[in-house]
Amino acid sequence: MTTDHLFAALEQADAIERRRILRDLPPTNDPATLGLIARRLSDPSTAVCEAAIEALTRHGGHDAAEAAAPGLRSNDPAQRGYAVDALIRLGSDAIPTMTTLLADPDHDVRKYAAEALATVGDQRAVAALGVLLEDRDVTVAAAAAEALGLLGLPDAIPALAEVARDGLDWLRVAAIFGLGEIGGPDALAHICATPLEAPFPVLASAVEAVGRAASAEPARALAFLAELVADDDRALTDLALRALGSVLDLQPSLSVPQPTRQTLARVARLRLSSPDPQLRAASARCFGAVPEAASPEGVAMLRVLLASDGETSVRLEALRALASTGGVTSTTLVGLAADEGEDSDFRVAALRLLTSHADRSGPDVVRLLVRVVTAAEQPLVRAAALRALLQVESTEALRHGLDVLDDEGVRDDEPAVAELSACPVEARLALAWKALDEATPATRRWTFTSLLPVSRASDVRAADGGPNLLARAALDDDRSVRAHALRLLDDDRDVARLGQELTRSLA
Repeated sequence: MTTDHLFAALEQADAIERRRILRDLPPTNDPATLGLIARRLSDPSTAVCEAAIEALTRHGGHDAAEAAAPGLRSNDPAQRGYAVDALIRLGSDAIPTMTTLLADPDHDVRKYAAEALATVGDQRAVAALGVLLEDRDVTVAAAAAEALGLLGLPDAIPALAEVARDGLDWLRVAAIFGLGEIGGPDALAHICATPLEAPFPVLASAVEAVGRAASAEPARALAFLAELVADDDRALTDLALRALGSVLDLQPSLSVPQPTRQTLARVARLRLSSPDPQLRAASARCFGAVPEAASPEGVAMLRVLLASDGETSVRLEALRALASTGGVTSTTLVGLAADEGEDSDFRVAALRLLTSHADRSGPDVVRLLVRVVTAAEQPLVRAAALRALLQVESTEALRHGLDVLDDEGVRDDEPAVAELSACPVEARLALAWKALDEATPATRRWTFTSLLPVSRASDVRAADGGPNLLARAALDDDRSVRAHALRLLDDDRDVARLGQELTRSLA
């Protein structure tokens, strides 16, 4: 089809036909044809615009990017958006075009080009965007800072750190955001270097960025945020509390620096009565991290929160805080898990806390756990209860565990399977022995493939009784169980040797 025919067809056809024409066009490098395709980025039909983007992407190359670029100058926001999408999908082919657009006289074009470059993830974009940090238009420079962050490349850290330290406030906010997106110890160190006397928008950006980058070095993040909890600005304090709660959730064992403990305890205690449930939850998490939470007054406050707050997330954080301070008994934990009226996530959390509780034994605990294992309707709750029971009383756990493994609802529920897979290897081996002796072929197959995956074969082989279990499974009546056992063993010699040992032991 000539360009004249293509032009006429696209102008005269209805939306369905225009879309079909664009989708059926063969690949081409003809600038005129690519230009006609790019004109459809302003088509009144969304489907046609999407087809135009797909056509440009299908053709690819520098010429396709050049054809899409003029759309950035459109006064129509939709067309600009489609042009940006086209450049993004063209990827590295569009980098020369986008780099050229960074010097365009129109500040909007420069900004859109920076936003498009952010998605490419190419090293060449770092230098080009770094130059744009000094753009005369602050919105363009801010877009460049955010784009450098979204690229996620560590090479951008020095340029962003300089702006975060010495730039205009608006640019500092964007640069700190960029550092948070890149993450890692170096980026986090620069974010935490933000002076405590910086303007609110800058500090607020730093708090948010630290929350995102905290996994690189949680202790550094905690120290920075704990300082801000004492700020006179309530809004900043609340932001810091939320972020601090996220850091503590990331690594609960972190210790709050001594100079800030009393302040954190005081502020968190005050915010426990906030009307904002997210802030109450974060405050409970923070309060549980300081020694004051273990005081009689602190335990009493957390118990009131646990008993009366209307938000499950808040009650859950209060429960975690009580568990960390020894302010809740194992019987209380399992009692909450046994309460059918509770939210399933809350019940599972109570069961998980029970597995790490200092005193998790006792007849009442076992009785309630058995009740949850046998009567709970939610698969994840049953799985979590069995996991806890395996650590509390293995005899009872194995007596009732097969019912859980036989439950197709549990076997088909990914979170429930993950919960059982998190059991210690010895517990999973015990369940597998039970399944070999008493379960149906379907349950035996599921138990071996799901609870003893090949990816953890070395753990199974190293565990006490693991090789004998695999040798026994290698002789199972079910072909799938036999095949999986063979995959878990090192080699055929192990199978033969262990099979002979098992045969002798049974003789």
